[in-house]
Order: sequence, then C-alpha cells, then structure tokens
Amino acid sequence: MEKGGGQEWSNLIYSMGVKRVYSERILRELEERMEWFFEVGKPQEISNVMYALSYLGYDYKLINGVEYNTQECCNLLYAISISGKIYETGEEEVNRLINRIQWEEVTREGVNQINVFRCFAECEGVEVKLVKEVLEEGFRSKQSEGSKSFENEVCKELERWGYGGFEREVSPFEVEREIFKIDIAWRGEKVALEVDGPTHFLRGTDGKLRRDGPTKAKKRLLEGLGWKVVRLSSRRNEKLKKMEKEGRRKFWKKKLGKVGIHPEVK
Repeated sequence: MEKGGGQEWSNLIYSMGVKRVYSERILRELEERMEWFFEVGKPQEISNVMYALSYLGYDYKLINGVEYNTQECCNLLYAISISGKIYETGEEEVNRLINRIQWEEVTREGVNQINVFRCFAECEGVEVKLVKEVLEEGFRSKQSEGSKSFENEVCKELERWGYGGFEREVSPFEVEREIFKIDIAWRGEKVALEVDGPTHFLRGTDGKLRRDGPTKAKKRLLEGLGWKVVRLSSRRNEKLKKMEKEGRRKFWKKKLGKVGIHPEVK
C-alpha cells in the first residue's frame, strides 16, 4: 500500500471491517501513516476508517478539526465509544461533532450509534450536550437463532450442575435500556456471563481468532458499571461437550466460583 491514497486506504480498511478479517501488517502500516491519512483523507474516508477500526478492535485517536456530515459524525461518535477514546478525544471535540449533527437527517443506524455513544459517555463521566433527545426505543438488539440456541444450551448446563438464580437478557443499567443486554446475569452478585458465538470474533490473515471491538467494548462497559464479567466462547463450549460430566462440572465450579457464584445446596 505504499502508493495508495486516502480512498484506497479507506476502501481496504472498511472492507476488512465488513468482512471481519484483519491483517496485523496492514494495520501496523496504517498506524505509521495515520497523520498523513488525516491530512489527505476526505471526511467520509476518515469516518469509514475510524468506524471499521473500532470493529477491528483498534483504538486510534481521532485527530481534530475535520468537518463531517451527520452520518460521518454518528460513525465517529460510535467509533470513539467502542475504541474507548471518548475521554481522550475531549469534551470540546465530542460536543463539536454532536453540534454538527442535523437531527432530522439521522438514520435508524445513526440513532443506534448515538445510543451506544451515550452509554459509554455516561459511564466514562464525559459531559455531552445532546441538543435533541434520542429515544432508546430506536435501538433493538437482534439475537440470531444460533446465539439463542447457544445461550439455551448454556442455561441448561448451568441448571444441570445446580446453578440457579440467574436471569437472561438483563439490562446492566439502573434505568432499564434496550441496549447492551447481558446474556445471563446474577443481579444480586452483579455477575454477567456472556456467551460469545462466531459473530463475536474476527479472523486474522494468519488464521487466528480474536474478539471484535464491540465485544471487547461491552465487557469494558459492564466492568465500568460494576459488573464482574465471565465469558464463554462457542468454540470452548464445543470442547466442553466432548468432556466427561465430572470435567464439565469442575469447569463451571472453577469458572463461576472465582466470581462468587456457587451451586445451590439441595
């Protein structure tokens, strides 16, 4: 990519985000050229790259001063939220992006992005000035049939080993919101069990898997709200299925015991 311009870099990084694949070599090269990219890139190219990088789990800092349109502002507010860069970006620049939003132009996707941003801004203690209330009802998390099936399996397994008192699809906020629902939760103990299916992972060009940016960001948000987070991937679950019953029982005893969750005594 030595001769690539802003458009070429934007297309490449955005396609990586869409296809959920990553190349350490390409991302390292981009990191070395970020200041150049912000100089030559158009607002749409910059917002697309920052949006894709947040999905890929990278946390580049937004360089200030570029004039963005409404959707580009929504993309960037989402990106700095997922990347954990709201505080570092600063209240002045964050509010500058918000003030450029033409609220009548905000799409459904934009509403979802702004609601994500609001959750992280509140959690990080950054004061923002939304000039128009964005309804939480604009966000509806969609759970695939595969995710529901995986979650059902885990709940049955927990019950098999005597774990009770948990709930599903629990809001981590004091005031109920339809966003960032916890898969399986013990409210009193503030323990969250997140089950991560294949869509929570990226595949590297070297074949390695890693959790994507939004999945890592949700964990960071939950921990910021005082929850203890335990995770189980679908790959790990497939290995568990092949274990003897005693091995599975010991697995859950160790995994949940370290966060204070124990089987009910009968």
